[in-house]
Amino acid sequence: MPGNSQLAIIRSILMAVACSLLSCATSQQDIDKGAVSSEQPVGAESSESAASKVPPKTTFKNGQELKLARIMDGGACNSEDRGARGLFLVYADPTDIERIKKEQGTQVFAEFEHDIENLSLQAFQESIDVINFDDNPFALDLEDALQHEVQQLISKFEEFVEPAIANFESNTGLTVYVIPFSPAINFILDNCGSALRQSPGSM
Repeated sequence: MPGNSQLAIIRSILMAVACSLLSCATSQQDIDKGAVSSEQPVGAESSESAASKVPPKTTFKNGQELKLARIMDGGACNSEDRGARGLFLVYADPTDIERIKKEQGTQVFAEFEHDIENLSLQAFQESIDVINFDDNPFALDLEDALQHEVQQLISKFEEFVEPAIANFESNTGLTVYVIPFSPAINFILDNCGSALRQSPGSM
């Protein structure tokens, strides 16, 4: 569990780099005109989308199609020097959003976004705290080692975020899926705190 000062640093660099949960998931426009449809979960994205570094505009969760609703930038440190930074993809069910709008109004979505930010940050911090940053003696090369760390980070994130999302869905009635976007994950091996304070555009 990160301390209050550490969470303050992380929150200072978490921001939405696309439109809001409400406007994106209900809009007919894509967040990114280059976004591609995918029938795979984001964690198992196609090599084409990974190569182009364009997030899929849709994903599936338990057979249910979700639309890309928000992209957040954030990061965490597990020591003074080491950590990671990247983009988080937030998918949501537009049918749920329309229903909630009619039942509760639009004002509740600001609170939903805040809750999603917090649970994403917490899961990312917990993931960073447990992954192994040491050199992998079995890696074929640096690229192979980095890919292994990315897979390890995403696997841990999914493990830690799943119960928080289940609780969020139970409380709100909104189906969501949050995942770090693997091509945009950058590991920090020196002066992590300072690196996280830089603007997202400097990634």
